[in-house]
Amino acid sequence: MGVTYTRGSMRQPLRELPSMLKRKELLEQYYIPHHQKLTEAVEGSLLANGHCLIIDGHSFPALPLPYELNQTSFRPDHCLGADVFQTPEKLVERVEKELESYSYSTARDQPFSGTIVPMKHYRKDWRVQSLLIKINLWLYLGEDYLVDSERTTTLVSVLKRVGEVLENS
Repeated sequence: MGVTYTRGSMRQPLRELPSMLKRKELLEQYYIPHHQKLTEAVEGSLLANGHCLIIDGHSFPALPLPYELNQTSFRPDHCLGADVFQTPEKLVERVEKELESYSYSTARDQPFSGTIVPMKHYRKDWRVQSLLIKINLWLYLGEDYLVDSERTTTLVSVLKRVGEVLENS
């Protein structure tokens, strides 16, 4: 869908394709500052700890949205996205093992793939690791699409445990 969305998740029009000038303006106002802050946070972690782990967290719907290329893919409870350089196999295995110990299903790079890494470090610095953890919306929403407090409490508890496992590894 790109950096400057022109259509929504249901493919509905949001706005006209921005001019090159407007696109540059949007990038300078939102995209570039966001990535500069991410790069600064990574730099701070590297200075303080000698390494950095980025958890790229998102959610996704239980059913594919019209914009998704793969309309038939399996929709796990948790999608774990990785990068061949920035995501060590052992990191993914630890997260998979922890989530699966709570009977959650996981899939690697399905239905989404990849993870975020600042360009300054992308495929250059092994000390910067990153893992995408996408959470299926049904894990915390009810059938009415309102937050289900019981499901949310359970999910938060499990994600805290995942964080503890990552801290202790």
